[in-house]
Amino acid sequence: MEKIAGLDPKKILPELYKKNLELYTERLRIQEIINQIAEVVFAVDGNYKITLFNKVAKDVFEISEELAIGKKADDVVKIFLEGLPLLSSKYAFIKESKQPVFFGKTVTTKDKTGKISYYRLNYSHVDFEDLSKECVVTLTNITNEVMEDRRKDEFISITGHELKTPVAIVKNNLWMFKYLLGKDFSLNLRQKELLDGSFEELIHLNKLITDLLDLSRIAQNRLLLNVTNCNLDLVLKDIYQAFLPTAQKKGLQFKVLAKSVGLVKADKERIYEVFENLLSNAFKYTEKGFIKISSSVGKNMVKVSISDSGAGIAEKDFSKMFTKFGRGSKGLKVHENGASTGLGLYVTKNLVQAMGGEIGFKSVASKGSTFWFTLKRA
Repeated sequence: MEKIAGLDPKKILPELYKKNLELYTERLRIQEIINQIAEVVFAVDGNYKITLFNKVAKDVFEISEELAIGKKADDVVKIFLEGLPLLSSKYAFIKESKQPVFFGKTVTTKDKTGKISYYRLNYSHVDFEDLSKECVVTLTNITNEVMEDRRKDEFISITGHELKTPVAIVKNNLWMFKYLLGKDFSLNLRQKELLDGSFEELIHLNKLITDLLDLSRIAQNRLLLNVTNCNLDLVLKDIYQAFLPTAQKKGLQFKVLAKSVGLVKADKERIYEVFENLLSNAFKYTEKGFIKISSSVGKNMVKVSISDSGAGIAEKDFSKMFTKFGRGSKGLKVHENGASTGLGLYVTKNLVQAMGGEIGFKSVASKGSTFWFTLKRA
């Protein structure tokens, strides 16, 4: 047997065997590591066929690795998003720019007994030199966290309803004392200040309770709105009159630059709440300068903007806006009317979306913010 290019043929087969054995051993080691991961791990190829299936996946989807490998993922991996089946083609190999649609979302599985479990979906894909590709998907079990959140929401709901009654009674008693019984005797300046302060704190407390109840309704998908034709011009007029005393007290320029808008699709009571939440924040974080409301009318939508010259929002805090209990650095500081609870913007976002609109903001730290939302034209 001749040597080829300086290689002894007698040594080639043992070397190949050795290398293959090393590769096989390494593959077994990696497979064992994947099997020990406490998350569901599976992979699919470009045809959405399963190429990897770990032990936890086997337990969750009740099928062995041997039977799962080579099958279409949708025939094996039964996951649901908001109650509807989520196909592998909807998340696997999705471009990074579109990943936020499903990446990190909470999905569910259901076993043979009907028991539902909750998972956080994550995935990434690899393109190989031979133009083949694989997508590795992980599902992290968050069932305990979801159940704990539900218990918290239930507690908040019960507590909120229990607090509503005594707050309403105290508010009514103070009103009677001020406007009915107060006619029989005169109050001095200090007594009037105490009475007015009590009213203001009750309003603040009632707002907090309302936000907590809304938080509970949102979590349980029970946020019901009565969306009808609403005259936005009249709403803006009322809102201006309601916040004008606050602007005058703080020495701020307060203007409504909105053009005549007319009718929009909105829940009349809730649209006031949207304005109150956004304007309350604007006044809380604006010490000098201006606060203005403006609008623009499109073909099908109306866009309302609330701008201020206040503290602004640091870029590192952008992702916290509109999240449950999300507060920027300024929101952690206590103001004369209390620190931010981190609920107002979260509730506002859900109210706007429930009315068929969108909401967003732009801001520069120390230079002010503009929060905007849209509503459908009637």
